[in-house]
Amino acid sequence: MTLDAVSMLLAAVSPVFLLIGALGLVRLPGVFNRMHSTTEATTLGASSALLAAALHFRSGASLTAVFAMLFLFATAPVGAHLISRAAFEEDMEPPQDRETNGS
Repeated sequence: MTLDAVSMLLAAVSPVFLLIGALGLVRLPGVFNRMHSTTEATTLGASSALLAAALHFRSGASLTAVFAMLFLFATAPVGAHLISRAAFEEDMEPPQDRETNGS
């Protein structure tokens, strides 16, 4: 009973994090801010959905969900690092605040 409630809570929270990540991708300026928003929020959203599935099914599917979470936690930081490094090498600068650059 308690695991079902935790599973439902995680399943309800997951789309909120995914939506926050998508809004950050659309609304934030610059590649560095967008990368941070999508990496952090979507990792939390996807991992909470996978954890909810693991708690709900409690079978071989839960082991698959745990491995998917481990894969996500291993690859998301690496992908974010590669994107930020490529942006840095292309001389993409972080956006400046309007108050500090004199506009």
